[in-house]
Amino acid sequence: MIPWIELQAVLKPLALFVIGMSAYCVFIFRFYRFIARKDIFKIDLARHNGAKRPKLRKFFEAVFYVLKYLLFFPLIAFFWMAVLTVLLAFLSTQHTIETILLISASIVATIRVCAYYNEELSIDVAKMLPLALLAIFAVDITYVQPALTAEKLMQIPGLLNLVAVYFAFLFCLELFLRILSGVFSKPKNSEKH
Repeated sequence: MIPWIELQAVLKPLALFVIGMSAYCVFIFRFYRFIARKDIFKIDLARHNGAKRPKLRKFFEAVFYVLKYLLFFPLIAFFWMAVLTVLLAFLSTQHTIETILLISASIVATIRVCAYYNEELSIDVAKMLPLALLAIFAVDITYVQPALTAEKLMQIPGLLNLVAVYFAFLFCLELFLRILSGVFSKPKNSEKH
């Protein structure tokens, strides 16, 4: 029989690893499924449209649509880029923060392009990096260097112009993809008479 103190010394790190890895996996699961959808917004602002006249109703629908993509999408894109930048900073011991930001913006952009092509592909791309980090952590716990990661992340405030350029690129890309999707989407079936 193992004494309680020795058992506790074994079970405590195990419990901490299970809790940490499970929380990470749940977050990543929610994160990649969200980012990989073509239509990322479930928010239906149009249902709050109380306009009675058809032209006014159409106007408000357009306003709500623009709000979703001019207000909400930039906030979400910024969050995605931030999460991926942190994950890449943990993964990369050699890259500069400038390179990490470039890769992060590229991954977010690639996920969004793939979402418009095929959501399953987009899901695979979105979960690849976070799960690779978990695999690296599981194989070599010393690979992750929190002090080096923190040092890199502390350099970001000095690179706000670069972040703004990547952010603007993501915004313009999403707008372009949305317009392209609207132009090439199949028209909804009209009622047959």
